[in-house]
Amino acid sequence: MIFKPLFALTAALILVSFNLVYAEASLYDILDYDVGYDIENGEILVMNLDVDTTSLIIEIISFDDGFIELNIPRGLIDATFDDEDDIFFVLIDGTESDYLEINSADNTRTLIIPFYTNDQEIEILGTSVLSSTPTTVEIPSWVKNNAGWWSGGLVEDSDFVAGIKYLITNGVIVIPPTEAGENTTEEIPSWVKNNAGWWSEGLLDDTDFIAGIQYLITNGILVI
Repeated sequence: MIFKPLFALTAALILVSFNLVYAEASLYDILDYDVGYDIENGEILVMNLDVDTTSLIIEIISFDDGFIELNIPRGLIDATFDDEDDIFFVLIDGTESDYLEINSADNTRTLIIPFYTNDQEIEILGTSVLSSTPTTVEIPSWVKNNAGWWSGGLVEDSDFVAGIKYLITNGVIVIPPTEAGENTTEEIPSWVKNNAGWWSEGLLDDTDFIAGIQYLITNGILVI
């Protein structure tokens, strides 16, 4: 368990209180993720994910001093550092607040956050949130045509390379940084030509095709 600093009495009261039968158990859907919650002495008005601030924002009505237990999907929002769980930062009406993390599972993390009468907004800040749907980039048809013709021996290597250079220059294909390979006169492997042909026909996705290009660049066969 990960603890934000809490007085032992506060933590004990929270854990005991959540055994009470009047705590409300519900689910709130955000972008197809279900956030489970129990809330005492309050009501949730709305939950929103703020991608810009990597935070989950919860608007509440608080009838009295109370607390909320949240079962948060990691795919929606998480806090990590060096691939290990890190603490969230919790703000209530803009002021940093203590909380207790009672469970850290493979897919979810469970927090208990106390609030006071008339508190209105709980903001949970993490390090990563659900990414928006990536924009689909259209690859010019001539590039795939070149790849297909090249795989069939109808155009030269230079024509194929020109298409790849175009994609890299325009950010359609992003080649991860690699150590430059030594120049070589080695012939381009036949499997790369097969991949190019399948890619041109839509039988191979961009990721697998890029793996072939990465191989060529890493080994100095294709110099961009």
